Amino acid sequence: MINMSQENRIQELLVKLRNETISSSEYKELYDALKEGQQSESLMKDYIHSWDLASKHTGNFNSLTKFSELKRKIEEERDSSERSVLFQTKKTNLTERILQFAAVFILAFVASWFLNNLSKKNITTEQPVLGMHENVVTVKNGSRSKIQLPDGTIVHLNSGSELRYPPLFVDNKREVTLIGEAHFEVEADTSRPFIVKTPEMTLRVTGTVFDVRAYESDDDVQTSLIKGSLDVFTNKRKFETKFNERDKITLKPKEFVRLEKENDASSFLPNKISVKNPEVNKITNTELITAWKDEKLLFDSEPFFELEKRFERWFNVEIEVDNKSFYSRRFTGTFESETVEQVLNAMRLIIPFDYEIDKNIITIK
Repeated sequence: MINMSQENRIQELLVKLRNETISSSEYKELYDALKEGQQSESLMKDYIHSWDLASKHTGNFNSLTKFSELKRKIEEERDSSERSVLFQTKKTNLTERILQFAAVFILAFVASWFLNNLSKKNITTEQPVLGMHENVVTVKNGSRSKIQLPDGTIVHLNSGSELRYPPLFVDNKREVTLIGEAHFEVEADTSRPFIVKTPEMTLRVTGTVFDVRAYESDDDVQTSLIKGSLDVFTNKRKFETKFNERDKITLKPKEFVRLEKENDASSFLPNKISVKNPEVNKITNTELITAWKDEKLLFDSEPFFELEKRFERWFNVEIEVDNKSFYSRRFTGTFESETVEQVLNAMRLIIPFDYEIDKNIITIK
């Protein structure tokens, strides 16, 4: 049974392998760790799978070059007297295992370096940034993204969203953190519930399709279940790690729950939050909820005060409204590749209004 300290030791050895500073005794220690048993084998496969996923998102870093260099080094040294015993059994298989295992950490170190430098320049990226402890996918306004998690779950991320998840799911736990909106197609696994943590609510499923909208700047949060089963827990503190089974809301297919945010000015706890009026309702039109993942901007008799933030995220613009009564005007439309000007001009055919565009700032008069 591999515990946390043993796993950390394996990571340390892989770092040495990456830096080509590993000794013969450490080679053997790493080899013995990989031989330890079924759990080690399963852990190694998860890392290999993570490497396969990660390799799709590493643009400038040529992992294959480093991979080949390490392979050549091991091949050259494996016939030496100190290491001949170590590589005597299943030489090629062991080499490939160690290299595939190590590739995860090579990528992690390089990506972590990029993350540190990007954060200093306040630059966001739509590609997963891989680290030792979690991967981060940030989708800027005006963009959408689709990724596959280590367990096979498919996630679509809407504009202005961020998803955090580990390089692999271990200890019978599949847990991700979301700010913004995402559509999940969760790989079924009854033995490992899938947990989505947002600031205001925590979601638990075993295998299902659902949409979550949890933007920090919105006045409410919403979860919509397309198929399967889903438990919703309201949080008392941001990204709460514990939830009470007595307080759960269980959704059935074609149901959604909306939670209104409530500011607690009397609280001195920085992460304390409050939600009120959990409403469970039937979904009358699934496409209105999921169309965005197919690059469709779809709305049906929505007041502009709800459309304003959607437009800002979708088109990466800022909207200012001079005539506040305009917020109550309702619009219906379906758009795919249209520009913001084309959308506004189409809306003006329904309700006349004037607007000006100055760079990315739109003023509605």
